[in-house]
Amino acid sequence: MNEHVPGIEVAELGTVLRAGGVLFDVRERDEYLEAHVGGGMLIPLQTVPSRVEEFPTDQRVYLICASGGRSHQATDLSKTRSGLGEGRVSLLH
Repeated sequence: MNEHVPGIEVAELGTVLRAGGVLFDVRERDEYLEAHVGGGMLIPLQTVPSRVEEFPTDQRVYLICASGGRSHQATDLSKTRSGLGEGRVSLLH
């Protein structure tokens, strides 16, 4: 697992999305359909390796899941994408 990934509080999300941040929800489809944050896009954790090209390299990427574990895993997987290293991905608390 990665050392430290910066995070933001839910209350800050609207501001960061308006500023150009991109939100990916890495939960399963049924969890997403039950309830999700508006403005986010569903990319279940197991699909991150095959969909990492969808992660923009010119914008900050925010990841959300139910408790943080899958977001951390997705952060590790997304680092394989050129340009998405340290400082480009944040977690939503």
